[in-house]
Amino acid sequence: MGYSQNPLRISLPSRVIVLPIALLLLASFRFDSLLFAQEPGSVSLEPGKDRGGYNYSSFITDAPHEACQNACASDTNCQAYTWVRPGVKNPQAVCYLKDTVPEASGNPDCVSGVKLLLPQGLTGGLSYWRPEEVKNVGIVDKTATLNPQGGRQAKSGWQTLSDGDIGAKTDQGFYHQELTSQGGGITSQTPDRFMLPAGTACGFHHTTNSSSSCMGIDPGANKCPNGWIARRHFDMSSGDGNADCLGGFFPQHCGYFVWCEYTDPHKLCEDSDCVQSAVGFASVGIKSNTDPTGDTLRFGCPTGTGRTSFYDMGRGEGQGLSFCLYSYPWVPPGPFDPHAGAIPGSSRNTTPGGPGPVPGPNANSCDKWGSTCVPQKNTCCSTLSCTWIARERIWECCKGIDPVTQTCGIP
Repeated sequence: MGYSQNPLRISLPSRVIVLPIALLLLASFRFDSLLFAQEPGSVSLEPGKDRGGYNYSSFITDAPHEACQNACASDTNCQAYTWVRPGVKNPQAVCYLKDTVPEASGNPDCVSGVKLLLPQGLTGGLSYWRPEEVKNVGIVDKTATLNPQGGRQAKSGWQTLSDGDIGAKTDQGFYHQELTSQGGGITSQTPDRFMLPAGTACGFHHTTNSSSSCMGIDPGANKCPNGWIARRHFDMSSGDGNADCLGGFFPQHCGYFVWCEYTDPHKLCEDSDCVQSAVGFASVGIKSNTDPTGDTLRFGCPTGTGRTSFYDMGRGEGQGLSFCLYSYPWVPPGPFDPHAGAIPGSSRNTTPGGPGPVPGPNANSCDKWGSTCVPQKNTCCSTLSCTWIARERIWECCKGIDPVTQTCGIP
């Protein structure tokens, strides 16, 4: 268990109301999921979970688990806690504060939680914007990266950066929000123990157009913190002609999209509750389908997100960078229509649960293999079939699913 043998006894402040144990237990286990407030420093609630080890302090208490949760929230050294119900190791409840996030295990006698610590430079709200054709706009905790006119905006404590796409028009291409130190982003001595899903991005930027780092380490130097992998994708139109940009890494002559991808090496964020909490503010699953150095650990996108098309104006259609896009509010997908809406002017369905597609000025151009579509109206697929691609969680125009790659078959 997460407790030590000799917890310290502390007296409770006078404002703490001591309730009957039966009522405390009822209150303690009424919760059925891990809930983050999505603000750095907030502390989660995990009923029936024990996080053993890494105790630096403990105390006996007559208070419910909220007292333990609050003690962790107010202590800068605390990264996680476990509250053990009365009568297990002590007649009273015991609270254990931890300076590292241990792995969780099931235990009905415990309530645990983790402080939401997020890395400085965390990438959120990744977006791709070419208003005549595509408007994939991400969010950070309900704050969209771009407004409907394409103007930048950001959640408090975050900043929005324009990463572009050389070959596209000025002010078009990739955008993202980045967590700042003023917003609670930290530089951690244990960067491999964040409660973030594998595939989370940090320090995303374009080596020519924008600047960023992940906890002070620049992925543009092909380096990342412990527990993170340096990724890159060559922006095809960015070379100056003096280097083989596809054959190596030459940032002085070529432009690259670079980022650090989290590996979650201790498997701290594999359950669906943790993943679903994260996708509302962190960008996950950035993937290149042309450069092996830009691949992702994620096999598919998390529930509640869908993979965008692949973008790089210097390459052929359907080649470049893609990411898992979260739209708010998310309506759970039905059996036939996980992406029922579309932003006007886009073939990409980005408003799940919306009123249906609104064809844009280039709607007729999307009758191509690999274009996204809406199944009820077979939108954009007059000569192809609108097919559900489970691996990518999108509908695409194609002749069927390739049995090997589980993507659109050969056109």
